[in-house]
Amino acid sequence: MSQVTTPERRSKLLNRLFAKPVIGRLSWKKQLKLSGLPEEVQSILTEVMSRCWLTRGEKAFVVEELIAHFVDGMDRDVTAQQLVEDFGDPAVAAKLIQSSKRQNRPFWKKSLHAFGYGIIALIVAYAGVWVFYHQGVPVISTDYVVQLNSGIADVADSEKAWPIYRPMWTKYKFLEGQVIPEIWIWEGGGERSYPSRFVQSEDPGWEAAKTAFYEHQDLIDSFREGAKRPYFGIELKANQDEYSEEDFAALFPNSSRGDSEDSVVEEGGDGASGRLLDESLVCILLPHVQHLRDAARLFVFDIQLAIEEGDSDRVVQDIETMLGLARHAAEGRVLVCGLVGYAISGMAFSEIESIVIEDLDFFNEQQLQKLQLAVRSAKFKDWISYDGEALMVSDIIQRIYTNDGQGDGHMTPQGLEIMSALGVMNLPGILSGGLSEKESWESFAENVIGPLGLFTFATRGEVAAKADQLFEAASADLNRPMWVGKSKDIYKELDLEKWKYTLLLHVLPATENIRKAMDLLIARQEGVLGAIALQRFYLANRAWPNSWDEIPQSALPRSPVDQLTGKPLIFKIVDQSPLIYSLGYDLDDDGGVTPEGVKPAAYLPNVQNDGKSDGDWIVWPTNGDEDE
Repeated sequence: MSQVTTPERRSKLLNRLFAKPVIGRLSWKKQLKLSGLPEEVQSILTEVMSRCWLTRGEKAFVVEELIAHFVDGMDRDVTAQQLVEDFGDPAVAAKLIQSSKRQNRPFWKKSLHAFGYGIIALIVAYAGVWVFYHQGVPVISTDYVVQLNSGIADVADSEKAWPIYRPMWTKYKFLEGQVIPEIWIWEGGGERSYPSRFVQSEDPGWEAAKTAFYEHQDLIDSFREGAKRPYFGIELKANQDEYSEEDFAALFPNSSRGDSEDSVVEEGGDGASGRLLDESLVCILLPHVQHLRDAARLFVFDIQLAIEEGDSDRVVQDIETMLGLARHAAEGRVLVCGLVGYAISGMAFSEIESIVIEDLDFFNEQQLQKLQLAVRSAKFKDWISYDGEALMVSDIIQRIYTNDGQGDGHMTPQGLEIMSALGVMNLPGILSGGLSEKESWESFAENVIGPLGLFTFATRGEVAAKADQLFEAASADLNRPMWVGKSKDIYKELDLEKWKYTLLLHVLPATENIRKAMDLLIARQEGVLGAIALQRFYLANRAWPNSWDEIPQSALPRSPVDQLTGKPLIFKIVDQSPLIYSLGYDLDDDGGVTPEGVKPAAYLPNVQNDGKSDGDWIVWPTNGDEDE
């Protein structure tokens, strides 16, 4: 047993220890060392204090009390061994002391400690979420490009126009741009010059334009022949290097193999997320679609030449070709394809309208029959569908989410980068203002904010289910006649949960505008069919009918339909020319007068944007621009 100091010495020592203020108080270990207590007592007190989860100050107070307790016992001549035995189990004592001290803490200190523990818990939880988030990777299980091309892959070459178009596109490098610049009037200068209109017979360059055009007769003939085929016949690809040598030469005359990969590297898209995006349906190539519109413009010019030469058969053939090109443009199961097809059809309708109004006798009965058949054969509702867009959304989902095998999954770092590249994660620039040059917003979002997306964004299953629901509603709306009722706003529900379904808000198509474009063209088609039927009646009788019922069914199987009422359109003869119109949104007959300031060719958007509905919707003549 170690030597014990006398009571007088212990009293002086305790007075010196306990006289210090709290801030300057000795640590509990130093107090024990200076206490002079026997080693066995110091040992048990050391064990007790080591087991207590208390603050430094609290431990100092506790050890003072314990030292005083043992000093008092020894002053009563109780042996150190007896005091240790009476003290009991150090673990139990430590637990009781810790509980008592914590209960006696002031409220502010309890709150501070709770806050600290809460922060620690959040950090630990975030670390777990961070690890879970970064372990997730997307798995590409479905090739949606194959599904997109499923309708064309098995078509026989004899039904495809592409084998006819391809040699001429390669020969003239058709996809470089204006293949016959001489037929255009150019405005501006240098690189800023652009074609504004066709050269016309009264312009100085008319003869040169005719000569240049006829020098490309083999190209024109290839379009005439190819437009008769039911299919364009080329599969869509996400990478230009996937095309065959022949297709590549025709579609990318200014490119070389490997250019697409070089561009990815230059743009910094050579990471996993960059490859995921580059191979997705979102990046599907449509090199030919817009250029079919350029091809249709060549036939607008040829119609000019044919009219000058009095060749009405050629005019009919040119219009048939334009509608064939429109059908080919709309072949891809992507909305932009159908919309380009719509634009080309509008150009063809404008040509029919301008010719018939200018000269009632330009076309004969047989030619009008051909025109009517060509116009009627354009199945505009079949040209627009959301199949391609639905595949695109499904493809994006599999590239940004994990897959648990049960149709669900969570956001991944690669997925967040893809969303950022698509413009979905366009948050305020203040968050990225302090980043160094080597850092970017995408990496910041991936490493800091990304894991929080597990609680913010919808899961894979939720996004897929919501997308299916919205596409189903939009598709049903496309098949609904215009006069049945107002289109459903599929975005209203998404707006209520913008963060949760932010992906869908950015990638879903503008269905209202798509429906509006379809309604406009179908209404115009009805007007053109009605006008041709009236013209056929006039040629046969040298007089106009008083109603649709007077026209034989061979010329008009059914009356043209008013898209706003479902009833027959109204017509009247003005200055020996038909005027065909719908009742318009006000559903009353205003005598074929449109609302003030509203263009007939764009009645729907004009009225919906300006709120002007007191007037009729004229569907013939529309006086629409050829590219309206």
